[in-house]
Amino acid sequence: SPAKRLPFRLLSSSINKMATSLRVQPLAVIDKCIGERVLVILKEKELEGTLRGFDEYVNMVLDDVVEREYSSIGVKEVPLINCPKCPISIDDYSCIPQTNLDQVLLNGSNVCLIVPKEE
Repeated sequence: SPAKRLPFRLLSSSINKMATSLRVQPLAVIDKCIGERVLVILKEKELEGTLRGFDEYVNMVLDDVVEREYSSIGVKEVPLINCPKCPISIDDYSCIPQTNLDQVLLNGSNVCLIVPKEE
């Protein structure tokens, strides 16, 4: 028996409803990170901290923050080579200057990328 064909209008409506239900909203993804450690990449620095909250402009409050600074040519300063305290390595550099901060209110217009950290 031939398959039952839906009128185009009904078919189009069904497809739109399915597509809408499958979309992932960016703020919903960030919302799942509240209370978790995140890495926030900015233009010349990165911040790693616990996400406490955010708004629709992606302004964020982070607790227990580690700030790492960079320049346009890479690491801003490298006082030590092969420092055992630093978990990341960039070419020959494994020690990047860090600043520890208790809490930060971050303007969302500065954010390039937010990465959930895996413990």
